Amino acid sequence: MKLEVVDGIHLLTLDEASQVINDTTVAAWNDALATVAASEGPTALVVTGEGKTFNQGLDLPFIGGLGEAFPDFIRDVHQLFGRLLRVDVPTIAAMNGHTIAGGAMLALCMDLRIMRSDRGWFRLPEVELQMPFTTVMDSLVSSRIPQPAQHRMMVLGERVGGEGALAAGAVDAVAEGEDGPREAAMARAAELAQYRGPALTQIRTTRYGDLLASIDRDGDREHLFAP
Repeated sequence: MKLEVVDGIHLLTLDEASQVINDTTVAAWNDALATVAASEGPTALVVTGEGKTFNQGLDLPFIGGLGEAFPDFIRDVHQLFGRLLRVDVPTIAAMNGHTIAGGAMLALCMDLRIMRSDRGWFRLPEVELQMPFTTVMDSLVSSRIPQPAQHRMMVLGERVGGEGALAAGAVDAVAEGEDGPREAAMARAAELAQYRGPALTQIRTTRYGDLLASIDRDGDREHLFAP
C-alpha cells in the first residue's frame, strides 16, 4: 500500500496485494496510521483502492493456515479497528470497487464512506462462508448500519451496489466513475481537516465506547464469539 500527502491530505492507496487482510497488511495499516498520527497540523486520511476492488476482507488462504493462532490474529484485526476509530484525524473510505466482509468492516470504521455508483458490491458474506461474526465485528456493523438493512446484510448476506448501499445507510454518498470516489473524498477531506485533534478522538471514543471497550477487554481471545 502507498501512503502519500496530497494537498495536505493523507491518501492511502491499497494495491492488489493490500486488498486483503493478513499479517502483512495489518502491519502496513498500523505503520500508515502511525505515520498519520505523527504528522502535524490540519489533515485527514482518505483510503482508496486500485482497480475493481477496495478490500476483499480476510485473506482466506492465510487464515486457513493459522490453526490455533487464529484467535490471536483476529484480535490483531480488532485492534486495527480500534486504531482507526481512535486516530485523531477525520477518515474517509473512497470505495472504488468491491468492498467485502472484513474490508467492509474497515470501511465502517471510518467517519465517512463514498462508494462508486456504477461498479462494485458492498457485502458481508460471512453466512455464506460459514464464518460467524465475532462479538466485536457484530458490534461494529450494528453501530454503523441501521435496521432492517443490517439484518439483510448480516443474516442473509445481501449484496448491494453503491446506490443500494446508500439507500441502506451503509455508505454516506456515491460518485460515478473510477476516480469519482477518490476525488469526492479528497474534496470532503479538505473541508474536514480542520477538525483534526483530541476532541475528535474523544467524541468517537464516547460515541463508540462499548465497541472500543469490547476491543480492549482483557481476555478478548476467550470472548471472541458470543456464547
